[in-house]
Amino acid sequence: MVKDAPLISDILSDLLDFIDNTPLVGQNVDFDYQFLKNNITASDLILPNITLYDTLSLARSFIYFHNSFSLGSLCDFYDIKIENAHRAGADALATGKLFLYLIQEVLSRPLTLIQRIENLFSNSSVYNRELFTNIVKASIRLNTIDGLMPSPSNYNPPDNFYEYSGSGNADFPENPEDWFLENGAISCNWDGYEKRSSQTEMIKDSFEAFSEGY
Repeated sequence: MVKDAPLISDILSDLLDFIDNTPLVGQNVDFDYQFLKNNITASDLILPNITLYDTLSLARSFIYFHNSFSLGSLCDFYDIKIENAHRAGADALATGKLFLYLIQEVLSRPLTLIQRIENLFSNSSVYNRELFTNIVKASIRLNTIDGLMPSPSNYNPPDNFYEYSGSGNADFPENPEDWFLENGAISCNWDGYEKRSSQTEMIKDSFEAFSEGY
């Protein structure tokens, strides 16, 4: 299939001209981007400042309840048909279609959630950051706080409830920070547990998000 294909070094300059400043979308885009980046460096070419979008991280964040995050499984979720799967052209087209569905998925979420995500990534260079920034700007411009369009999935994810059954009463700390104290619920049942402030902050933010209905 690739026996007679040109080497990346032979077509890299033309590829960069083709890409220009166009954003790139990929399923696990870092894999492809690192390959491209390494070859650009090895060829003494200039690495362009390209905006990258990753369908894998978007799917894991916004349809987290799905049981698989492979390209094929995600396309099945949105009923995207892939002909000649695992061929470069077919997979690229499927990834583009998947990206459009995931954009709609993000657009369906309330402004407060997207603002939280944007603030979290404001000082980083993670993929999809520009997407969140643009959605926040559009929501403010259109004076819309409850999402800009319906979710395309029509799927109700399971509620985040924990059910306990057994004899006696389950004694769970109500304050999430109490789980991570030196003598808290986790350290009493986990030998060698070490308190870490980053864990406490993360669980606190997660608890607040779930409490607010996210």
